[in-house]
Parts: sequence; structure tokens; C-alpha cells
Amino acid sequence: MTRWRDVHNRLLSLALAGLAAGTLLVGGCRSKADKAYRRASLFMAEDKPQLAAQEYEQVVKADPRHPLAGEALFKLGYLYRVPLGDPKRALLYYEHLAQQHPRSTFADDALLWVAYLSRTELKNVAMVRAAVARLENDHSDNPRTCARARVELALALLEARNPEVKQACQEILKRYPDQSRQCAQAQLILARAAETLDRNPAVAIKQLEAVIKKYPDSTSAVEAKQRIGWIYFGVQRAEAGKRPPPTAVPPPKLISGVPPMTEGSGGGIQLLTLAALRSLLRHRGTDADLDTLLAVSGAAFQFVYDRNNRQTGAAVFAANPFETVAAAYGYAALQGSSGTPEEAMLSLCQALDLNRPAAVPYSPYGWVIVIGYDKKASQFTYLRPGAAGKRAERFDEFARRWKEAASQGSGALLPFYQFSLGPQQSKPQQADLVRGAAARGRALLQRTSVFGAPAGLPAYQALAEDLQAHASGMLAPDAGDLAAWGGEPLSVQRRARQAAAAFLGGSAGDAYRRLDETLAQLQQAFPRVPEGAQVGTSQPEYTRAAGESARIVREAMDLERAAADDLASLASE
Repeated sequence: MTRWRDVHNRLLSLALAGLAAGTLLVGGCRSKADKAYRRASLFMAEDKPQLAAQEYEQVVKADPRHPLAGEALFKLGYLYRVPLGDPKRALLYYEHLAQQHPRSTFADDALLWVAYLSRTELKNVAMVRAAVARLENDHSDNPRTCARARVELALALLEARNPEVKQACQEILKRYPDQSRQCAQAQLILARAAETLDRNPAVAIKQLEAVIKKYPDSTSAVEAKQRIGWIYFGVQRAEAGKRPPPTAVPPPKLISGVPPMTEGSGGGIQLLTLAALRSLLRHRGTDADLDTLLAVSGAAFQFVYDRNNRQTGAAVFAANPFETVAAAYGYAALQGSSGTPEEAMLSLCQALDLNRPAAVPYSPYGWVIVIGYDKKASQFTYLRPGAAGKRAERFDEFARRWKEAASQGSGALLPFYQFSLGPQQSKPQQADLVRGAAARGRALLQRTSVFGAPAGLPAYQALAEDLQAHASGMLAPDAGDLAAWGGEPLSVQRRARQAAAAFLGGSAGDAYRRLDETLAQLQQAFPRVPEGAQVGTSQPEYTRAAGESARIVREAMDLERAAADDLASLASE
């Protein structure tokens, strides 16, 4: 199944956090469920899916109402669906999540997987229909996911040779006209129904031509062109009574002029992701440096802090950066994921055939840009971070590393995700980019949580309270984990504020410049665990530093609140 979900804005970010360090470290565990979640995350990073699954099951058993229980069930679904190869068991976990945690961030996506697996594994149209009904009833605010589920229903009906498939496709076109990808798929399914159920090639060709005309830049249009060729060939062959000739191997494809990903390496997954985006944008003639992309993506304005997972805030995007940046610069975002290596290879080759290089998650580099293929040699050609030259990899090895990247993303990233830039529908002025970034920044600061972790001003409050708790009593077991946050994670926050200051300019830029200066003071004062210090011992220097840092965090929170007002003013200009 090829699909990208609205939750990509949420789940892709979680996956990026996993890719960032290869681990999701959870400090200060307060319960059996917390400890099990920490062990599961470590096993995921070590590529031990069976052990990770056992620990995620313990999270759910230890505390079914735990804030992480829904996420644990979603990752169990991923583990059994992909690395453990038991999709029917995965279906049970997705069902459990949707039923027991209907308000979970992952509930809508779980229902989409229920629809998909009910079709592909159980061939059960009734179950697919039920999942669609629940999605549209409980998650009508997520039209893209609902439209994808309707596509699954249409496919299930087509595969069951049920004539209701035509009505199902018409429902997609009627209900979700703004979801062009799903409408193109619905039109394509209508053509397949005319061809296979009605045995009317003339009508099928008209439907396929409609796909090409209405959705010329979609992968469905590429498939429609191929299908038209085969229909004509099939008619001619039937008339002539001939067998088809052997399929010729297409010539190698290589897209030239794609700038290398020379920036971003060593700067964390945020910068790696934006470096991939920058390469794609520059290939299309849009040049934006990484600081600009930090601001345009919204990453320059977000602040996330979770004492149970202190490393996450430095790596996540609160919104899907690919979709956000593409929209800001007026490009169509062509993104999707595939259920099998074969589907993934076909989809990637189709993008390359349209001269669209694709960014894909790839172990161990984080992201690579695919620029060509050679079917005769069975290999893809790609650019990797920090290197100027291109590299070739055989299809099987490329697919393994592509799939492995999803595992390192803790299961939040769907297998074989890819992103390309579509046509540029508008060219924004700099003032438009600034206003849009300010509006996104303001919206992010109004959010109180991201993936269940405190965000915006509540995140500052959570950090201050965490530091204050360490400012009294003996050295806590998670003191080292807290101290580590004062290193790279805090540096990431400072880089973000510096980017915001440079991009915004004016009074808003000055506000973020002052905020960066305060965060610099925080980094200087942040507590450090003395060498050789033992847990449970008195460490006056550490506790004094924690108390002083808590004071600075509250000062930074006041500055962030004032900066939010400047953003609101800038966004309304």
C-alpha cells in the first residue's frame, strides 16, 4: 500500500527523533510501565524487535491507562507487521489501540492500518467498511486519512469483484475533492473496474485518460499511461492472436544537477532533514539556507521538554517539515510510503522517470537523495549527507537499509517513505515567507503538548520544575540524564533561536536574539555531575547550579511569551 498520512505531521517527527540518536532514552522512570518503555526503546535502537515487542507488551500490561500505552500499542503493531512478519497479530494491536485509546494521537492511523490489513490479510470487506465508518465518525477533522481509508474500501470491493466498487470510488470523489492523490487513485480504480468487471476496455481507457488529464503530476497518471498501453496491446494481441514480446529493460535513469547534501551532517536529525530538503529545493531553483528552513519549517520556534525522554525535544519536528516547507514555497508535496519493497521500488522509479529526485530515510545516514536507477545493474544511485559524490547500491541492499531506517525511527516512520517536490504552483515573496513563519511559530507556541510531551510555555515550566526538583536533596538517579540536556539538546534550542532572529529581523528578531542570550546563560549555568559523584550523595555545587538554572529558565519563559506577541503582530501585517 502506498500512502502518506496526516499523522505524518506527528509520527514522522517521532521517527526523526529515533533516527537522531538511534535511541530514545527515557530518564527518571517512575513506574514499571516507564521502565518497560525505556527498555523497549533501547531494544528498538539495537534492532532487537522481539525483545522490544515483549517490553512494549509490558507497558500495556503494567498500566493500560499509562500515557505511553497507546504509543506502545502502535509500535507493537509496527513490530509485528514489519520485522516480526505477523500482520494478523499486528491487526489485533491496532484494533486494541483504536478501541481502548480512541483519543490517542495514533488512533486514526491505527484505524487506517486496520482497514489496510483487513483488506490485504483477511480479505474482509465488512471489516474494512467498519474501520472506514469509525474513522469518519471519530476523526472527520482528518480528511486525508479518511480518504485513504476509503481507497482501501474501494480496493477491497474491487478485489472481491463487488460492483459496489464504483459507488465507493464516486464517494471518494464527492466527499474528498481536495485530496487529489486519493481522487486520482479512485479514478484509477474506476478504470480497473471497467476493465476487469465490466470487460469494457473503451470505458476503461476513457477513465484512464481522465486520470492523466485531471491529475497529470500524480503517480496514478504514470500508472494510467502504462495501463492504456497494455489495454491497447491486449486488444491488438487478441485480434492478432499473438503472444506478447519479451519486456525490454528500460535504459538507466540519472537526474543531473542535484546539489549534494554537504550541510547538515553532524548537526542532528533536524539539520539532516532540512539539508535533504534544501538539496531538493535548490535543484528546482529555490535557494534557502538551513537557518531559513529552520524558520520556515517552524522548528526555530518550537520548544519541547519531557523529563521522561529528554533527548526527544532536540530532534522532533512538531509538524511535518517536508509538507510545511514545500507548501511555504508553493510546491506540491509528493510523498508516500509502500507496504512492500516491490511497491517501493516501482514508486521510486516512477518519481525518477518524472525527473523528480526523492528524499528517503536511509540507514545509517538518516536521509539520502535518490537521483537515478539502473534496472539492468539492479541498483539505485543516491547522494548522502556530508559527501559531494554520488553512490550506487544494489536494489536489495538499498531496500534493506531503507526499511531499516523505519526501525531506527521507533516504528513511527512508515516503511519505504519517500518525498519529492511536485510542480511549483506559486512563488512566494520574502514577506509572505516571514508572515507564514511567524504564524506557524505563534501556533506552535500556543500548543501545550507534542506527542504527549509538554511543549511551548508548559515545556519551559516543566524544565524549571525538573531543575528545581534537582536543586534540593541528594543526587538523583537521573542527574546525568538531566545534565546531558544542557549539552547538545540545549545547543539545538539555541541554534533554533538564532535562526529565528536572523530570519525574522526587526523587533521579533531582537526578541529571539535576547532569548538566545538567555539560553546561553542557561547553558553556562546548567548543572554538571561532578566526576565520581554517587547517586544519593550530597552535591552542593550541582544543586546550586540546578536552582540557578531553574531561575534562568523562568526568565527565558517570560521572553518566549513576549516573543510570541511579536510573532502575532508580524503574522498579521
